[in-house]
Amino acid sequence: MIQNCNPHKQVKNIDQSALDKDCSKIICNCLDSLNERAGSTQNNFPDCFSLALDRNYSEIMREFHKSYSDTTQATLTKFTNELEIRFSILLIHDCTTFFELTDSLYKQQYKDLNKDSLKILLQELQTRDITKRNNDYYEYAGMLYFQLGIYDEALENVEKVLSKDSTRTKSLFIKASIDDKNGNYQEAIFLYEKIAKLSNKIFYIYSEMAKRKQKSL
Repeated sequence: MIQNCNPHKQVKNIDQSALDKDCSKIICNCLDSLNERAGSTQNNFPDCFSLALDRNYSEIMREFHKSYSDTTQATLTKFTNELEIRFSILLIHDCTTFFELTDSLYKQQYKDLNKDSLKILLQELQTRDITKRNNDYYEYAGMLYFQLGIYDEALENVEKVLSKDSTRTKSLFIKASIDDKNGNYQEAIFLYEKIAKLSNKIFYIYSEMAKRKQKSL
């Protein structure tokens, strides 16, 4: 088994190979089976991902050795991360269970936040001298407003940041997420892909999520 999966890494490319499609199919069938037994959509992706790797071990290792001359554990872990993103992109479009799981995990991270604590942080932030309010200030304020679900204020703050620095990925993500929530999928897709190019290709997954939502309209 290839272990130590972590999706927050760069991907060399996002080719849709026969290996990708086969592994994606295995993962989808596994998710469907496990979630049917549980009676709900649960995060069984790590187990199903490992199953796909095990069943395609020889092909995966051939691709690994072809792609990298360095075969240390660190490089193997990097390659595994690349596979995870590649498979995920296919799964978003081809596997409803995975799409619903990914969407629910994204939403859940904000539902679990302590809103009272966020309000206190925002109140403390607003006491800062107006002459010392820089990009970091407005980005942090935008994040707090976003986490509180006050999207107009969140957008107003991150727009101030982006008007001065259009490469601030945190502000871009907040703006993209608000566009996504408001159904402005084309703008969200553009921003997610910009973030992916600037920082981490995992954001292509967010882009593909928005594309699927757009297609369902």
